[in-house]
Amino acid sequence: MSHTTLFCTTWEQLEEMARLSNPFVSTSVDLKIVYYLDEKNSQRFMELRDAVDKRLAHLLASKTCRTSKSIPRRLKNDTRT
Repeated sequence: MSHTTLFCTTWEQLEEMARLSNPFVSTSVDLKIVYYLDEKNSQRFMELRDAVDKRLAHLLASKTCRTSKSIPRRLKNDTRT
């Protein structure tokens, strides 16, 4: 594996972030690409970013489901805005 970096971040670190194994995962989704060596590197980064998006969406959806089940019935039925 090559030792290409993006803003001082190695591919290995980005892959850890994509697995949500690294606390700096927001780095991988908040970056703006200003230059890349070739289309292959750009595509690889976008695939990692997509993996992060999917994992985070799944985690948030499952957390939301668990949280909404624990809300007391009277709060669920409250129609106040």
